Amino acid sequence: MSGRPLASLFPADAEELLEVKGIQLVEKLGIDAIRDVVVDVLSGVNLRNATETLTRRRISLLNAALLVTYVRAAADMDGFADRVEAELRTSARRSDKRVLRWMLGLTEKQVQNVLRSDDTAWEHYVASFKSDLEETAALAEQQYGELKLGDVAGIDWLWMLYLMVSVGSQTLATRGSEKSMYGKFFEKLILGGVLHAMGLKLVAPDDTSADRVFWLSSRGRKRESDATALFGKGIGVRFDIGFIGTGNTEISLDKVSRFEREVEIGGESHFMHTFIIVDRIGTRSRIVDLAKDIDGTILQMSASYWPRELGAKLAEVIEDFDNPFEGLSDGDVHAMLSERVATAPFGEILRIEEEEDPEADEPLLT
Repeated sequence: MSGRPLASLFPADAEELLEVKGIQLVEKLGIDAIRDVVVDVLSGVNLRNATETLTRRRISLLNAALLVTYVRAAADMDGFADRVEAELRTSARRSDKRVLRWMLGLTEKQVQNVLRSDDTAWEHYVASFKSDLEETAALAEQQYGELKLGDVAGIDWLWMLYLMVSVGSQTLATRGSEKSMYGKFFEKLILGGVLHAMGLKLVAPDDTSADRVFWLSSRGRKRESDATALFGKGIGVRFDIGFIGTGNTEISLDKVSRFEREVEIGGESHFMHTFIIVDRIGTRSRIVDLAKDIDGTILQMSASYWPRELGAKLAEVIEDFDNPFEGLSDGDVHAMLSERVATAPFGEILRIEEEEDPEADEPLLT
């Protein structure tokens, strides 16, 4: 056993779970289910709630794979942490590095932020990691007695603690990466869905040949905003969207506050309004007042049927724009959103994103 790489003990059929891209969500659920998620978010449902089942399933399957890995390693746990560290330093496969980090109780972010790739810090961490687990295992045996699980050789408290540390690190890493992945993946679809529901047509970037059109920024272009909408007569709206929590919404405001009020698009001058869409605004946040200072409008996706408010705000700044949701009950708004999102050009949005940026929806390292 000692001659076999520890990472190779991880089940091969579970390796596809180590890295999931947003586009695979479409393959798993189908485009109709994706549209349902968008309608939920437009209705005020938390995106995390809509994707929690997928995240929980992936975490559970990865934990099952880690259990198999540790059962395979149980007969030879001598010098386990040192072997993991040595293998982590020499392994070339990204998937192997991910599993090996979990075995040392680490995520990629912890390596960057805590250890900072410092060899001295690594040596201290591994030594302390081993010592802590060995002392805890001895204490657990003293308090709870010898650990026995069936007839598998090598199963003891130290083995169990190594497994549980890996499970904890895997759970933390997976939740972190999926939070980022799902947020980035759905941002374009939510913007595309709500603007389509407002009666705007998706066009190529900088296309000014028609009124009431919008386009989405691609990662291949120099980023100006997440979406741009033109309403004719030289009037446009920039949209910036982010699933940003209550603690750091000012980050989004700082980003969009640098937008110019008047820009040239397709050889024509346009006066641009700024709309900022965030997940939630804290009760003591200054972002609403700060947005007024730059003539910006803030909306939060946690508000029930927030597209109705978006339509009202657009009607305030765009001449002759009629809010399609004005005066409708929540039930009628939901019905209209479902009907209009059903025809939103999600296929085109996903195709353009994939063609222009092959690395789109790349998850954070875990």
